[in-house]
Amino acid sequence: MGSQKMDLIVSPMAHAPQNLALEDFYAEKGASVLLVHRDSPCLSIGMGQALDKEVDLDAAMRMGVDFVQRKTGGGAVYRDEGCLCWSFVNTCGTRRSIVEWVISALASLGVVVAHNGRNDLLWERRKVAGTAWSSDEGRTVFHGTLLFSTDIGKMNRLLTPKRSRYPVAELASASSRVANLSRAFPGVTVDTFQKEFVSALSTQMESDGMAVRRREPTDDEIEASATAAERFAIDPAAAFAMR
Repeated sequence: MGSQKMDLIVSPMAHAPQNLALEDFYAEKGASVLLVHRDSPCLSIGMGQALDKEVDLDAAMRMGVDFVQRKTGGGAVYRDEGCLCWSFVNTCGTRRSIVEWVISALASLGVVVAHNGRNDLLWERRKVAGTAWSSDEGRTVFHGTLLFSTDIGKMNRLLTPKRSRYPVAELASASSRVANLSRAFPGVTVDTFQKEFVSALSTQMESDGMAVRRREPTDDEIEASATAAERFAIDPAAAFAMR
């Protein structure tokens, strides 16, 4: 892997459209970055997904969550302040090595997770993390979400459409398929866990020869992402009306 340099940036914002815009800004700039952020309640929709098959619109409108469209695939994902998001942008590590970094970082914190061979990480046979990948004209982004103290009940209400393609019995057991890592860290806040996880992840990358520089996003980067944020926001009512 050599001595590639990478900036490790923790976003100070809790606004999903702006954080996606910040990720895209680094990708277009060609910067090698690990971006970590947490968002206020939102539904992140994969490219080309049918909202009416993924989301209960009435519940989403009633709860007032943000809707964002990401450039990677996959289905709808619910995120809130208890969900830790990470994005490796233009990083030379392969998807496999990045997943291994995440697994090793968690192991160093005392949590053993397993990669299911596709897109998820499992702890005690339940999903605690999902990942997605995109590559466009040489720009790569590999990102994931890690459940720490997410409101799983709210997640289920939002991601259970009234006219679902899934059997009722499968929907009823949705909460049994995911878990929050906070169960492994009693008394630990998500802020504390984020700091420990970021530190552990940095240690794993540095052990593989990555030169990691921690810094804050610059004022220009924040301003640019704020300007571009609307490109990632979705008006859910309009999106549903088009179908």
